[in-house]
Amino acid sequence: RLVYILKELELCQFENGYISAFPEILFDHVENGKPAWVPWYTMHKIIAGFVSVYHATQNMIAYQLADRLGDWVANRALGWTEEVHNRVLAVEYGGMNDALYHLYRITAKSSHMEAAHRFDELTLFHPVQQGRDILQGKHANTTIPKFLGALHRYQLTGESFYLEASVRFWDMVVKHHSYMTGGNSEWEHFG
Repeated sequence: RLVYILKELELCQFENGYISAFPEILFDHVENGKPAWVPWYTMHKIIAGFVSVYHATQNMIAYQLADRLGDWVANRALGWTEEVHNRVLAVEYGGMNDALYHLYRITAKSSHMEAAHRFDELTLFHPVQQGRDILQGKHANTTIPKFLGALHRYQLTGESFYLEASVRFWDMVVKHHSYMTGGNSEWEHFG
């Protein structure tokens, strides 16, 4: 069944590597500040799914789907101006950095690593790494994957900043933003 699904998805992948259940124009909308829902959050899940399938099965169709989709992301993200980059990071994008770092692990393409870094939200990581708790009101379900991406960058590059930011984030969430039941948010936001 998995092979069947992958073969069908392979038929759906565009020549430029794009594949999703919605048109590419939603990414244009995000980049241009127009209403667009959260296409990058969804793209994170698509790439992560392909990479997970490849890890579990070594299926080359999953690898090729992920690799080509990673190329599509890299072509887009590496062409952003600083203004567009900031606009994209202001919209929910989940763990795009983490998904692309995982992809880089299997493809070893520098463009995948560079694209992953475009989704590292340094304006979030720096204050947390410095010990400033700025989590109040932030969307937990997208902030957590961002720091998983930071931790993954540390594992790949050894850059201690990303480990320090991740450890401080963990401590802030566990000690100051978690309930005794183990949850850490209300309506998906840190309290």
